[in-house]
Amino acid sequence: MSNNLEEPNTDSVNIISTEDLVHAVRNSLRNEVGLFKQISGGKLDALKKYIHTLTQLFPADRRELMLFLIKFNQWLLPHEQLDVCITNYEFS
Repeated sequence: MSNNLEEPNTDSVNIISTEDLVHAVRNSLRNEVGLFKQISGGKLDALKKYIHTLTQLFPADRRELMLFLIKFNQWLLPHEQLDVCITNYEFS
């Protein structure tokens, strides 16, 4: 019987699938960002940095998702405030 104080097994490698990452991005945009009716100031700056980081580092093998992130990033840049309505967008 093992307890929580033992060293983790370093022989196994934790693998995160691309599908898990896509789900996390979808969830963050739909269920986190989508909670706000308006985003401005520091929250908008954080969203811009988040989307920019995803466009640079996200290991997407889905062309549609990368195009969405790139276009969303470009669209976000000039905005000082957003009225949020992310209810019908689907990542496919």
